[in-house]
Amino acid sequence: MNIYTIRDNLKRTIAGKEKFLLSLKQDDPLMTAPEWLASVSAKKFVEINLAELQKILEDVELCIEQGT
Repeated sequence: MNIYTIRDNLKRTIAGKEKFLLSLKQDDPLMTAPEWLASVSAKKFVEINLAELQKILEDVELCIEQGT
């Protein structure tokens, strides 16, 4: 494994989480209150996780830049 593999894995992970985030529905009128709360909580968790992963990706890309 090398830094490029790590970067590529991070990009794929971020893309997958972004896709998952889009799939979370909060506007479904048939949702029960617990389902809505779970959806909101999951959305917030994924948003926070994405922000962290983006920062890590920035750091990895900076390492790549500095190493070349």
